[in-house]
Amino acid sequence: MKRFKKLSVVCVALLCMAFFTGCVNTQLAEGYDKDEILDKCETVIDEAIVNGLSSAMDKYMREDYRKDYPAGEMNETLVSLINGKGNFMAYSQKSVIGKPSPDTGEDFAVALITATYEKGEIIYTITLDKDLKVVGFYCK
Repeated sequence: MKRFKKLSVVCVALLCMAFFTGCVNTQLAEGYDKDEILDKCETVIDEAIVNGLSSAMDKYMREDYRKDYPAGEMNETLVSLINGKGNFMAYSQKSVIGKPSPDTGEDFAVALITATYEKGEIIYTITLDKDLKVVGFYCK
């Protein structure tokens, strides 16, 4: 639980720094492909919406992160965000940046995807490793 909160805060902080400062190097590390990252993230989001976040994390989250990830709590958050939004319309905004892990130095790709619904939007922040395994999932 602590690890998830820390990773979520780090992901949001990294994205804020990247978008609000021009001097931060946010290039993807070698071996990452922006289109593959976005495709994988959309697949993860779709799985989470259709079959629940636990199912998505069982399929796509890296094993060493899965044990500390509170999928049940996050699923409740996702369901409460989606309720009342109406039908999904499109992924309206997508961006990907590269960031090393502050703990290990491992290169990650952080995708920020805005899903537009009939009555609002949900912003997903998904962090992937080089094998396109999820190491972070946050929605608001």
